[in-house]
Amino acid sequence: MQRRTIATVVSFAYAIYWIPLLWRGLLRGLARPRVGLGPLLICALLALLCYGMAARRTWARGLGLLVGIGGIILCPLGIFGLYIFSGFSSRSGRPTFSLALVLPVLPLLLLSVALVVLLARPLVNGSTGDPPSAP
Repeated sequence: MQRRTIATVVSFAYAIYWIPLLWRGLLRGLARPRVGLGPLLICALLALLCYGMAARRTWARGLGLLVGIGGIILCPLGIFGLYIFSGFSSRSGRPTFSLALVLPVLPLLLLSVALVVLLARPLVNGSTGDPPSAP
């Protein structure tokens, strides 16, 4: 299977995984447009990435790298935030770290790494199988 096809599948999986995580914020952003436009913008960016990868646009590689690198940065921050705020919900007041905190964020981190690895090198042209020539 070509790297472009795998990168397209990974970008669709990345977008599909984000939808349940952002569903509440999406509904709130649609009901009250001044509150919670972040989830709507994230979903629009991921939809644009999926379109660009499926339509074999040249700008989709750069957008995929941006999304992948952003995910690599934000996912550990999310795990760290969950760890910090878990102390407020525990009875002892100390943060408790469990696998249940990491499981929702771990697939996003793995998909982000996969996007960066797949899109780090230029993708081949669909017709010839050769890498694009430099001008």
